[in-house]
Parts: sequence; C-alpha cells; structure tokens
Amino acid sequence: PLTSAAATLDLLLGSASTMKLPPALIRVTLMLFLSFWGRELTMDINDAPEDDAANIPTVPVVYSRKFASRAAAGLAIAASAVSLFRWKFSGWRQFLLAVTGCAWHLWHAWGVVKSQGEDSEIVEHAVEGGKLSVLLWMASFL
Repeated sequence: PLTSAAATLDLLLGSASTMKLPPALIRVTLMLFLSFWGRELTMDINDAPEDDAANIPTVPVVYSRKFASRAAAGLAIAASAVSLFRWKFSGWRQFLLAVTGCAWHLWHAWGVVKSQGEDSEIVEHAVEGGKLSVLLWMASFL
C-alpha cells in the first residue's frame, strides 16, 4: 500500500503535476489504497503469533490485535466514505453497488472489532470478504 501511495503522490505532485487528473480517478485510487491497507492490516492480525515468534514488528505484534482491528475498521470506514463521497451518481446501479460494497465491508470490519482480532475464522472471513467489497466498489465507478 505504501508503494502505491508513493507512486500516486508522485503522479499527483511530482513530474506529472501539470497534468489534470479526473476527480473520479483520484477517488478510486484513494479508495483502493485505504481498502488494501486495511486488508493488509487485517491479514497481519491472523499472522500475529508467527510474526511475534519471528520478531517481526507488525502493528498487531507491537500495539495489540485489538488496536489493529480498530485501525483496520477505521480504514474500512474511510474507504467507504471515499466510495460514497461523490457529487452525483449517474444512476441507481452505481449507488446500490457502492452502498452494498460499503455495507459488506463495514459488516466484516465490525466482526473483527467485536472479536478484538482474536477469532481467526472471523478475521479470515473479513479478508476474503474484502475482495467482494472492492469488486462492488470498482463496479460502482463504471
């Protein structure tokens, strides 16, 4: 996620700064960055025991699974907000796809928060469910 963000910032602020990018492209990029970052953080929750044993300082190892689950939920809320923040939707299809993607994503994030990241089955389900959320969000931009 950080590499993608750096590339996007370079595109937006760096050598291509004279180029005008469409707002929809900026929203899609930001939404993808936030959702992938949250998904990576959620995957780290399941890997915490192995990371701790190998002395790999991931967020769940350093700060706790509870903190990581809340941070991932915050990223899910931010990605959902970016997905829904538009001046207009060109039709009901776009709106329904965006809302469904948000609901699906937030439902899974809430499950991880409720378990405080301790139930590996819920965490794994949230990771897999994130794929459908992103697919629905991407379809809502078409």
